[in-house]
Amino acid sequence: MNWAVSQRILTEYREMITAMNDHAAWGRMEVLLDLIDATGTLLHSSPYFQFHVIVNDPDDNAFTDCAISVSADYIITKDSDFGPLKNAGYKPQPITPEDFIARYRGVYV
Repeated sequence: MNWAVSQRILTEYREMITAMNDHAAWGRMEVLLDLIDATGTLLHSSPYFQFHVIVNDPDDNAFTDCAISVSADYIITKDSDFGPLKNAGYKPQPITPEDFIARYRGVYV
C-alpha cells in the first residue's frame, strides 16, 4: 500500500494544522511524513493538470489531482464534498476510513 502527497496537499495540511494547533504540531506531522517516506511507501506527486472535480470546496481538488495523477485506487475521507468524484470517470474513488479498514482488514496485518 502506498500513500501519495503533493506540495499543494502539504501546504493545505500545514495551514490547517497550524491554524488549529501550533507550529509544533506541524513539526510532529513532518516527522511522521518523514517516517512514512523512509518506508518507501510515500509517493511524491507533482500534478501538472488541475481536474476541478470538487466544486463545493475547491481546496479539496489538491487531493483529487494528486490521486488521479498517481492512479490511486481511493481517497480515504469522510468529507462529503468528494461525492462528485464517484461519477467523474476517474480511477480514484472516495472511501470512508471505516470502509477502507473493513475492505482491507487482514490483507496487510
